[in-house]
Amino acid sequence: MKSANKFALALAGIALVASGLQATAAKADSAFVSDISWSTLYAKTGDGIVEQNRNIFDAKGVLQVNDSTQHPLVWVRIDVTQVTVQYNGGAAQANKQIQFVADNAGQKYTFADDISAPNKIVTTDSMGAAKVTYTVTGIQPDNYLRVGIADCDYINNKTSCPLYAKNKNADLGGPLIIQWEKPGYYPIIKLDLQNSARDVYWDWSEFKNSWVGERSHVYIKTYPVGATIKLPYIVSDIWGAPIADYPINMVAQSAYCGGNIHCKWANTPSNLSTDAEGKVTFIEINKNTPAEACKNIDPTTKKRCGIGANFQPTTNQIPESSDIFWPQFVNSMTMNPASISYRVVNRGGVVSPSGNDVTVNGVVNPPLPLSSGTSTSDASAVKTVLSLSYLYNNAKKVLERVPLYAPDVTVTSSPGAYVLRVCPDTVNQTDCHNSGMIFSRDVTGTSQMSASQTFGYTYPATLMLVSTVPGTATFTVKVGNQIYVLKQDFGSN
Repeated sequence: MKSANKFALALAGIALVASGLQATAAKADSAFVSDISWSTLYAKTGDGIVEQNRNIFDAKGVLQVNDSTQHPLVWVRIDVTQVTVQYNGGAAQANKQIQFVADNAGQKYTFADDISAPNKIVTTDSMGAAKVTYTVTGIQPDNYLRVGIADCDYINNKTSCPLYAKNKNADLGGPLIIQWEKPGYYPIIKLDLQNSARDVYWDWSEFKNSWVGERSHVYIKTYPVGATIKLPYIVSDIWGAPIADYPINMVAQSAYCGGNIHCKWANTPSNLSTDAEGKVTFIEINKNTPAEACKNIDPTTKKRCGIGANFQPTTNQIPESSDIFWPQFVNSMTMNPASISYRVVNRGGVVSPSGNDVTVNGVVNPPLPLSSGTSTSDASAVKTVLSLSYLYNNAKKVLERVPLYAPDVTVTSSPGAYVLRVCPDTVNQTDCHNSGMIFSRDVTGTSQMSASQTFGYTYPATLMLVSTVPGTATFTVKVGNQIYVLKQDFGSN
């Protein structure tokens, strides 16, 4: 925030020009609302209008909806000349009076509202809601409007307000600070994770935006030392529009790797510009060796054989938001075979209670129908589940046993066969959509599938397997350094 932060919470009462009849004038005999907390005051978002959401939680994971720093700002693109502020008090505040208080002190632009009452007091509806729309003229970058709510006639007679004797501003809620800026304002740099957004996502960063930064998340993933990693980003402004041809600098940690060993990287570009869609991809090549990884000792846990790093892109602008990536490089990705379970759970719609076989009319694993680019179903598919019960490598010494975050799983199919990672049937639809995946029942053809697929493991993965050619199809699953082969028969249609 710029100069608007210098103002106190009290809003100066000023005469406003009525421009319509959208807000309902207050009834003289109505009582005022009794809740003007932050949880009741919001702006109506839309194209070119974004409200701040710091997403602050307490130690127990409870969203702090009444924290005064949770959403005090509204960013508006400079071509947008109307903004609506809303009060949502709930049914308990139905048919009561509320006053909207606005102030643009020190600004050269003009504004008007759509409240007909001169005292700016309106009556809430049957759901305890009220709103006001402000129209601005002559707006410039960095101009702002402050809008609050009051449970009394704060503008004309604040000394009559119920809590005035204790605190002259206690009967005033807010204010929301509505600030206008040019397109491109507040770059947001997000990792482009496509269909596997949660595969390398640390949930705790959702609750720590007061630390990692607004709209930022922390991602972590384990790789073998010497690996090449791709970090694709999408850069947009605060309103979601891509920012093209914008220089991005990648800040990489090298001197400190979570212990006493330096991170080593190949000489790759650390300064790139976004393309026409606001996309940019950094390639990072690790040059550390297994021996160096095992010389590295974590000063806190005394564990070894793992090297941590930190990558954070920046536009070198203020404000900005960027996702943080914490790759970990280890000397070995080999896991204990006992911790890996991979089996058929459903074949052609028939459940396999154990093992990999199903029996239909006395026949064990009869050939399944063939699929095509536009035709497939659960009746022609094998569904398998991969579960990893212990996400550590298989080092014999405890201090060399390193956790593996979202280790890569690669599934490859023989010619004519296809694979797709799908949502488990027991997952609800919202969670499925949020994951970027679909249910097997939503697959209508192999055009939605792939000959191979790679994803980071964080929870049991359901894989749908089909084939377009008769005979035995082979599916190979590689987890870390372990390989599992599944052969299934398919017949002609």
